[in-house]
Amino acid sequence: MEAFLGKWKADTSRDVGVKEYMSAGLMPPEVVEKILTNGYTLEIVKSGSGYRAEMTSPGSPTISNEFQLGKEITLDGPGGLKLKSISKLDGNKIVEDATAENGLKLNIVREIINGELKMVTTSQAGEMTQYFKRC
Repeated sequence: MEAFLGKWKADTSRDVGVKEYMSAGLMPPEVVEKILTNGYTLEIVKSGSGYRAEMTSPGSPTISNEFQLGKEITLDGPGGLKLKSISKLDGNKIVEDATAENGLKLNIVREIINGELKMVTTSQAGEMTQYFKRC
């Protein structure tokens, strides 16, 4: 888990399917455009016996969620979407299974490859791949 700690900036030039995925009814179009236009960072820090993940995008509210590996939490997603989520370590990956309040089931796999954070999100809405570089 230590390899994931720190601040990461999205490399939106390498996004695959992100706009299409986010626009598939998950978030209002104006939120999608704002996030993709302004860029965003993700910071993961140790917090007590768990972790805090914070997503920041200029002009949008910061989204901050506390979690512990193996424990279900309710978290806030972009655009105000609420999700029930559980994250676990699987080798060198963080695997998160979540269910949104609208019933959408998501699987999010985060892994560090060559010093970059790769995040693949899959659900009934499709799939998106995001890449992040350390700040």
